[in-house]
Amino acid sequence: MATVLAPVAPAALAKPAAAQLSYANAPWYACSKAGKSLEWYKPGVPYPCATPVDPKTFANRELYYDFMHRAWVNGDLSVLDRYVDPNTYDYSPLHPPEKGTQGFAGIIKTFRGALSDIRLDFSDTAEGNLVTHFWKLSGVHNKAPLFGAPASGRRVSLSGISTVEIKGKNVVGRWSQLDIQSLMIQLGLMKPPGGKG
Repeated sequence: MATVLAPVAPAALAKPAAAQLSYANAPWYACSKAGKSLEWYKPGVPYPCATPVDPKTFANRELYYDFMHRAWVNGDLSVLDRYVDPNTYDYSPLHPPEKGTQGFAGIIKTFRGALSDIRLDFSDTAEGNLVTHFWKLSGVHNKAPLFGAPASGRRVSLSGISTVEIKGKNVVGRWSQLDIQSLMIQLGLMKPPGGKG
């Protein structure tokens, strides 16, 4: 006698839930539903968001997110030694091209020493072994002078784009471009274009 198989419920045929980035729903991730109203370097400018997200890039994107969040928001500079290859060059407008992590650590200490309530909003994209963050770092300038400007108690922000090259579980190259002019204007160290302010 043939065995009659019970019909399979549609739910049992459903594909397993797709993996997603750990920060996919975070309010500081501009490509999440909670972060979709975030503005990048000035009002009215949204963050770029890549769709669809390629799961093959998850590991590298998770590594860079963890690196940036722990270093900037939590102030955990041990991640520099954990994630950054000692032979890595850091290319930033804030210091000459530099091998290792000393310059980057100095930048983090400078900002964290001057600002409280630090927040790092971003979107990201990845291709091959490169990960790019479009980001905005903000905080209340109430702890110490920043680039010579006395603490004002106002919230200031610095936006930029950073790309890292990742091999294995290490950052082996880092390139950044920053909107330094906007920060200098916010700190009162430079007049806005046109001389007003």
